[in-house]
Amino acid sequence: MGSSRTAWLLASALLGAQGVGAHAQGAARWWPGFIDTRGKAFLELPDDARLCALARDAVRKAAVASGRVVVLPHKAEALVPAGARLVFGVVDAANSASERVFTRIVTIARGSDKGACAYLAEAGAEAAGAAIEEDRSAIGVYPPRRVSVKTPDESWRSYGLANTGGTATDARFAPPGDAPAVWRARIVPLLGEPAELFGHAFHAVLAPGRPPTALALIGAIANSAAPGPTYNTVNLIVAATAEGVAAGTLYQSGPSGGIERNRSGSFAAQVMLVADLDGDGVDEVILSARYYAGGNLKVLKFANGKFTEVRQTAYEGE
Repeated sequence: MGSSRTAWLLASALLGAQGVGAHAQGAARWWPGFIDTRGKAFLELPDDARLCALARDAVRKAAVASGRVVVLPHKAEALVPAGARLVFGVVDAANSASERVFTRIVTIARGSDKGACAYLAEAGAEAAGAAIEEDRSAIGVYPPRRVSVKTPDESWRSYGLANTGGTATDARFAPPGDAPAVWRARIVPLLGEPAELFGHAFHAVLAPGRPPTALALIGAIANSAAPGPTYNTVNLIVAATAEGVAAGTLYQSGPSGGIERNRSGSFAAQVMLVADLDGDGVDEVILSARYYAGGNLKVLKFANGKFTEVRQTAYEGE
């Protein structure tokens, strides 16, 4: 494949996607990703039919074991302005930041429902015999800059099924009757009586130059009446008050209305981290979404009085 054709395919797959932004000098872009157990960072590229087909073909030709890295015949330079250095900033949920050079575009050999088609990766990520094991989630930004991460308050609690039988010793899990009344009052009209009610507090900057706003994620799971392992979920982000939560809803997913197992409409969320990824002075909120079997990350952006999903990572099955 010629270099011009390669560059065209890569550009068409990546430029203009959510989280990537305009291909212009100084434009702030970001990519969700992870750091593996060897300390190597991988930044997920948005899926595209052509890119995914090329990645599948490369894995097939390489005939490697699951977890192995295959370098794709693309140029990482296509992701940055002409003549720019391939230096990105990487920050993880523990607010550990570093500058890293990403010179590879790779795919990881694994099942069709277990990850993105392609990633930006550091040199050495494809070391012979190394199997990729994800250690912690991370975010990459370009141009590189310091991104201050706000982690959620240590207040996440789940009330309900997780403590059935009284055998759980984790203080984060409690009996259903201990659930805050203000949480239940917001959930029951949407979902009915939940089997599990969960939530926690966090802070995010909602306007440039303003201090962080106290917020709360409230969610619930209710068993469906349909036969088999089905469930409905709802997740809300609301403003936190001295009494508990405010009347307005800044984000809502669901209720799913009886979505069956492994279908995308039903998930339980938890705030993983909060950070201003695009440098506009307003924080993005990164949710960890748990489905019936597997999960992914969802990135929310606050605008016009509400949070809207602007990116979700590839589904990671179980």
